[in-house]
Amino acid sequence: MVAKILLLLVVPCFLFMQTYATTRVLIVGKVMLQVEGCHEVRACSTRLRNPVSKRDVFANYYNNQQHWVSLKGDVIIKGCYVVRNCRHGHLGSMGNPASSCKAIKNDRKSAKSGVYYIKTHRTVTKVYCYMEDISGCGGGGWTTIMKTNGNKKTFPYSSAFWSNKKSYKLTNGQSGVDDKETKLPTYWTLPFKSLCLGMKTAGQKNPRWIRLDYKASSLYSVIADGKYRQVSIGRKKWMSLIAGSSLQTNCNKEGFNVISNYKTGYFSIVRIGISSNNENDCKTNDSHLGFGGDNYKTNCRAGKISTGNCAKKNHPAYGYILAQ
Repeated sequence: MVAKILLLLVVPCFLFMQTYATTRVLIVGKVMLQVEGCHEVRACSTRLRNPVSKRDVFANYYNNQQHWVSLKGDVIIKGCYVVRNCRHGHLGSMGNPASSCKAIKNDRKSAKSGVYYIKTHRTVTKVYCYMEDISGCGGGGWTTIMKTNGNKKTFPYSSAFWSNKKSYKLTNGQSGVDDKETKLPTYWTLPFKSLCLGMKTAGQKNPRWIRLDYKASSLYSVIADGKYRQVSIGRKKWMSLIAGSSLQTNCNKEGFNVISNYKTGYFSIVRIGISSNNENDCKTNDSHLGFGGDNYKTNCRAGKISTGNCAKKNHPAYGYILAQ
């Protein structure tokens, strides 16, 4: 990959370079130096003279102009400073995978939504990154974790995909808001402080999004063991995911692994979302809205809706789980 050096010249100067594994940059004059993609970024102000042959001359810059110069490998400013570990290309490229989409966005504000290379422990995965702000979630740099289809039986509550570290259709994770289901290694490798949850029903162009602030080492770490973990963003916010959604009025139990408190059956359950009841308790919930839903002994007439709203009104939905 290619590292870059921004040169702001205070007085006329010349820059010479040799494109070896370790690149030597020979400078005459005073130079303000910024190295993008290296571990150290410092100002370099010195005066050097070291004549080289014409074949080594790379470029000449004058009169306080700004320029980007591409360099390969480590960068040595002779007689001034050594800059080590320059990355091999932009962060998020094949030669320089990033820890997350947010890391790419922080590094390069101009980064656009698209496919980037993300480190997933010992592997590297091509992941679709949402770099623009998402209404309902906020600032860009959202990493795809899962995409689900409520009309299919891939990701109901009982699916082993919620409790294992197996991916599902990796290439489907290289596109944005569509009907292609996926589970990426980011499910068990990506630490996060916030989730961005989106849903859209058939015929709807763009998803509706909500933000869920919750800190965890991975989504796997809060779901795989089956333990209930509470969140409190409110019934109204969950229902905003689907136009015309409905829930029973009581209980409104929110979070991860939401199960009714009944000894002989689960009733309406959901991996990420909210579960509600007609009675003034959480024992026999009949409705839910969220991701990874299932229904046992309920009046949800649509049967198993893995993603969406299952209640008096039933809305299977395409779901999108992003994190940063």
